[in-house]
Amino acid sequence: MSRLIDLSHDITAQTPVYPGDPPVELQRLASVQRDGYAMWQLSACMHAGTHVDAPMHFLDDGRPIGAYALDSFCAPGVLLDVRGQARIDMRASYEALALDGAAVLLWTGSERAYGTGAYYDAHPEVTCALARFLVQAGVKIVGMDMPSPDRAPFTAHRILLEGGVFLVENLKNLSLAEQAGAFEFFALPLKISAEASLVRAFLRTEM
Repeated sequence: MSRLIDLSHDITAQTPVYPGDPPVELQRLASVQRDGYAMWQLSACMHAGTHVDAPMHFLDDGRPIGAYALDSFCAPGVLLDVRGQARIDMRASYEALALDGAAVLLWTGSERAYGTGAYYDAHPEVTCALARFLVQAGVKIVGMDMPSPDRAPFTAHRILLEGGVFLVENLKNLSLAEQAGAFEFFALPLKISAEASLVRAFLRTEM
């Protein structure tokens, strides 16, 4: 029997955003008691909460996220325990992993700081060497429990996106991925003409 494990943060009016991005606004427009029906309105940058970046995020001629096939956003998962590493660098042991067509999830432990300034100011960074290796290995998706794989000038970001790798940022519960053993990863975007999308990310495991 399969089990689904949610890896997504809640979307609320208090959802933290990357410094400089507009805040999330979630407003009640109608209520059952007053209007006979309920309705809410969401205004959010596509990079708020758990979301996926398409290559269009850094490429002028990239396709919008909604133009990709659904199977672009699901893959067998590989969890890398990189907790305690300020620089997430290439390691020889990664060469033995089955990464072609995989979703590589970076478990940094940064989730503990979600909602604080340290989450954005002190998160680890992926080195260019590791980013290039993941592209060359045929990785389909790189997910992480932090807001970004790097900081300005976003070189690792560019290497991964230009290599056709989708980035899923602001994951949670990656400790459960370790317990799950073998799993499939899913991060399905809205069918939207944008460079990124909020997602409901989850993993499926047989347990």
